[in-house]
Amino acid sequence: MGRRFLIRDEILKALRDHPFFSRRQLELYLHASSAGVRYGLRELRKRQWIWQANARQPSMRARAIYAPTRAGIQELARHAGVPLSDYVAQTRLSPERLNRLVLTMERVFQLRTLFLWLAGAKS
Repeated sequence: MGRRFLIRDEILKALRDHPFFSRRQLELYLHASSAGVRYGLRELRKRQWIWQANARQPSMRARAIYAPTRAGIQELARHAGVPLSDYVAQTRLSPERLNRLVLTMERVFQLRTLFLWLAGAKS
């Protein structure tokens, strides 16, 4: 298998262990080049094995974070050679749980923005 397929698989495994990594965090974690990680993320999104969420912070540049989709989790289970239900129970990685975490993160960002605005309004 070529390096291009390896980076794709390495990214998917890294997101299994650390959902919500940013592209830069993946580069550092995998000791991979920026171009390689961008390629791997593009291929994974094309296959719909990962999804991208953008943090909503008006005062900061948006940083995309990534997590596996149900199809990505199925692919990981296939590589591990175990049924999907066993894999989900073993890794505690489910799309429903990931969706709840993203919703919680978005709410935290919104509250933080509100509190920063209120603090600035008092000044």
